[in-house]
Amino acid sequence: MKKLMLLMLALVACVWGEVFVKDSIHIVFPQNIANYLGADDEKCFFGQLPNGKPARLYMNDYGGCVNDVCSSILDSSVFFMHEEVEAGDGCRYGFDYYSKGSDCLDFYFYILSDATHSLMDVISDEFKRFQECGLFDISSERLKSILSDMDSLVPKQEENHNYEAYVTDCGDGSGCLSDCYKTGPCFWLSEETSLNEILKKRNAQTSIPYHVDFAARITVENGRLLVPEGLESSAYMLYDLNGRVLRGGFLHNNMALPREPAILRVKDYGDVYLK
Repeated sequence: MKKLMLLMLALVACVWGEVFVKDSIHIVFPQNIANYLGADDEKCFFGQLPNGKPARLYMNDYGGCVNDVCSSILDSSVFFMHEEVEAGDGCRYGFDYYSKGSDCLDFYFYILSDATHSLMDVISDEFKRFQECGLFDISSERLKSILSDMDSLVPKQEENHNYEAYVTDCGDGSGCLSDCYKTGPCFWLSEETSLNEILKKRNAQTSIPYHVDFAARITVENGRLLVPEGLESSAYMLYDLNGRVLRGGFLHNNMALPREPAILRVKDYGDVYLK
């Protein structure tokens, strides 16, 4: 039985070891709502997590997310970048129809296969932070309306996400999906950003994810996970023995576990069989 479990752990490592871009979305604010002079950079882009680690594990050389990706605060496996497009550039991709001669603000989000949160959860978290820190010069009520529209429309993109973008205001105050009819694909491909290099590093680090010393530190008592202090707040995924995801999030001590045996994968540490 023990040999079988080790084999299953190896299979999990092979199946989930290779990280890739699972989904992406292009979001357009046809009127630029960014207020960089009034924004609190510390609250918008920097800060620390409860475990003392930097809030954004990756930022570009500019110390932000302009013209290259940075990691989201909610999930270090979701990345985004943003750019301002001047009115003279036609708001790029043909969105000048909605911009009415003003500058545009564009966001590009990428979610990796090992993310523990949904794309909409991360977008909502980042946009609310930007509104609260002063970067977004709009009311909280307006942002709630944008996120509500987005939540209902974005799933409809399906396979057209490289040829459609979500526009936050299509002339009547409501959002819509719009074709990028001027240039074809309306997305910065991962190969055109540093995300490609990040993926290479991630996959190199996860080539051998199982470590005996890590597994020995994880214990279970009365159906609850006892987490060592150094592992608290680490991102995790919990799989059943068929490889299906049961849940994910951040580790905390005395965490309730499912009744059936499962495999715990802790990001940057490894896998352990829980029975």
